[in-house]
Amino acid sequence: MKKRTVVGVRSWLLLFWLLLALVVQQGFGAVKPEVPTHLMGQLIVQDGGRKKPLDTYARESLVKLTGRAKWKSPEGQRWSALEVMSDLALGTNNWLNEKLIRVAYIPLKRQLGLPEAEKFFSYRDIRTQTEVAQRLSGILSPRDGSEPAAQLVSEARTLVRQLNQLEALTGPEAFAWIPVEGGGRWLGVLDAPQLYKSRGPEILAAWQAMQAAYRGGEAAEFQKQLKVFQSHLESLGGAELYPSGQIKIELLYNRLHPFRWAWIVFLISFGLLLVPGQSGCRQMGRPYCAAMALFAMGLFLQIVGFGLRLIISGRAPVTNMYEVLVFMALGASFIAFIYELVYRQKVFALAASAVAALTLILADNLPAVFDPSIQPLVPVLQSNWWLTVHVITITIGYAAFLQAMGIGHIAMARYLFWPSDRKTIENLTRFNYRTMQIGVLFLAAGTLLGGLWAEKAWGRFWGWDPKETWALIALLLYLAVLHARYVRWIGGFGLNAASVLAFQGIVMAGYGVNYLLGTGKHSYGFGVGGELIVGLFVLIELILVLLAVIRHRRGLAKTK
Repeated sequence: MKKRTVVGVRSWLLLFWLLLALVVQQGFGAVKPEVPTHLMGQLIVQDGGRKKPLDTYARESLVKLTGRAKWKSPEGQRWSALEVMSDLALGTNNWLNEKLIRVAYIPLKRQLGLPEAEKFFSYRDIRTQTEVAQRLSGILSPRDGSEPAAQLVSEARTLVRQLNQLEALTGPEAFAWIPVEGGGRWLGVLDAPQLYKSRGPEILAAWQAMQAAYRGGEAAEFQKQLKVFQSHLESLGGAELYPSGQIKIELLYNRLHPFRWAWIVFLISFGLLLVPGQSGCRQMGRPYCAAMALFAMGLFLQIVGFGLRLIISGRAPVTNMYEVLVFMALGASFIAFIYELVYRQKVFALAASAVAALTLILADNLPAVFDPSIQPLVPVLQSNWWLTVHVITITIGYAAFLQAMGIGHIAMARYLFWPSDRKTIENLTRFNYRTMQIGVLFLAAGTLLGGLWAEKAWGRFWGWDPKETWALIALLLYLAVLHARYVRWIGGFGLNAASVLAFQGIVMAGYGVNYLLGTGKHSYGFGVGGELIVGLFVLIELILVLLAVIRHRRGLAKTK
């Protein structure tokens, strides 16, 4: 009896270990092999009409799927974007079961019957669930003749694109590694033997060996076969067909993260500039001296970032909301730096370091909203002359208004907490007035240049397109403020408060039209998301101005 019991226990233990082995093999979650996948980042793929390193393609793809540049498995294991894409290309993990797809829009989750508390779902959670798939199709193609809300339709379309993208990434031809002569669409590695009779079989053999080494966790062999695979590709058609040198510049940009370091440096500079003391740098080691050195470093980092994006894209880097944001930060900090050199008033750097850091933080930490990817230009933007003169001119105007908003906040703080410092307040008001004049000059010129471009592109100078209309509204807002100050309808406090309020017109012209309205001929700049953050920003600004007005009026009443 005892022997049977022991045999029974052994049988159950054997069954348990078999089941455990099966679970490990199938996996509750993706298993990350210990191989140097970071080396794959320098391989070139063709995507969206552009040749880019896998490092860039991986980050862009994962952001579109998850809204993040990294992925965390349900087991708590962190995967970089490159590790996820490398495994999709080489591994055996079943990514269709992983919760990769981000669905944050609550009304869409309600319509689909998905748990509202969850943000991430797997491909199979949506596509293989008949009821969910039917509801999704019903939003995009209503059978009852109803018209769902525009935001709901937009989010549903985004979800369909995410599903299609993940499905495509799991196929054998998902990654276009093999260059094609004549500028054609690149092909997958399985097509190499048919495309290149002599070198093609060697390319495929190196890929298969690399895949086997990856799946077996053989780091040295993987690295060896990766070099062989890359050398074969580089030998196909030289630098023109396989531009390894150009790709190194993009890899440098990816590794430097110049705009991220810029906002970090600006925040430190802002903190040092808050230290009481006179402006000037006569004594080494003074906080002002260190702060301005850091401010100059932040400005330099932005210039480096823009220069690298210019080289990578071959055009002015101002074609999407991300690039507009970082250019506004650059413009505001550049204007402040010039002012600082001329007037030696640390208020310029104080205002610019705050607004530039805030703008760069938004751009850097919301990749799903402000897409940082470099994409080929749509036909209407393929005139480098008009793109440069119109968009850059109008964005310099936005940058000047951003700086004016920062000065306005500092001036209102002076009114509220140091009202007796009349000299500083008068200087701030005068500088704010001049900064807004610069903004009006560039915004007006940019709007007129945009009309000339529209004449060339669309055959009409002005069509009351939402983008055109709100650019005009923003311009008129600032013209009204300047005029009211000139004829003394408003005083210094009114001017500074108006510089904060009028900037909300810039927010609407830049963000609101593209992300909230989503209509008009400027569709190449449209996006989704960020409504809560931007709305919260506008609300806070309105509340701050209201509180400042109430406090200022009470102060005036006491002095009477």
